[in-house]
Parts: sequence; structure tokens; C-alpha cells
Amino acid sequence: MSIQLVIIVLYFILTILIGLYANKKSKTANSFHGAGLGILMCVAAGTGEWLGGTSTTGISEYGFTHGISGAWYSLANGIGIIVLAIFFAKLYRSLDTVTVPGIVEKYVGVNARVVASVLLTFVMIAVGTAQIIAAGTLGVSILGRLLLWV
Repeated sequence: MSIQLVIIVLYFILTILIGLYANKKSKTANSFHGAGLGILMCVAAGTGEWLGGTSTTGISEYGFTHGISGAWYSLANGIGIIVLAIFFAKLYRSLDTVTVPGIVEKYVGVNARVVASVLLTFVMIAVGTAQIIAAGTLGVSILGRLLLWV
């Protein structure tokens, strides 16, 4: 078994164990958003959402082929999330909403929420498509080697 496959399997096992632990500790759905989040959890949630899939499956390949310039997305995004969490965590918790369109609606109105929802849907489709392609490429490169050994 290749070292890459071992790392991926260990990553999935660790993720499942953390999920089971968090499930035991959480009492309500509010533990995952809004008033249930402290500043560190806001940073962790933002990092997981914006950096998790994009950096591990999309940007990492670019960083491997182009060096430090491939890491700028992850570095800038991570710094931005930390700054947002430090300065806006209290405001985020006070708005009693968990989505960006919900926040837009509070300040601009219902029509702006609809526009934000449509735009975010297209963004998430594009990001999701890129992640699926990257994950497929990763799977072929790792499992392709595994199949060659058989």
C-alpha cells in the first residue's frame, strides 16, 4: 500500500473520530452556528468551509507545480478568515442567521438575499465541480498506482 493511500485512510479515520466526539459533546444544532460558536470555533468553521476542500484538492496541486505562488490563495484566505472572526464574530452571533444571504437580507432586503443566493449557488457549483475533478485526478494518481501493483 502506498504512503499516499495510508495518509488518506488515516485522514478519514481521524475525521470520523472527531465527528463522533463532537456529536457526543453537542447538545443542540446551535452548537454549530450562531450563538453557540466562540471566536475559535468561528475561525475553525470558516477555515473548514473556505479552505478545507478548495485548498486540499484544488490549490495543493497548483502549489506543487508552481511553488509558493500556489499557496497564496490558502495563506490570504486563512488570514482573511482569522481577521473576520476576530472583528465580526460578535456581530455574526447577534444576527441569528447562519448564511451569507441571510446576513445580506438583514441589511439590504429580501431581493438582495435572492440575488446573493443565486450568485452563491453558481459559485458553489463551480467550486464543487473543480473539487470533484481534482479529487478524481488524485484518486486516479493514487489508486492507479495501487492497481498497477495488483
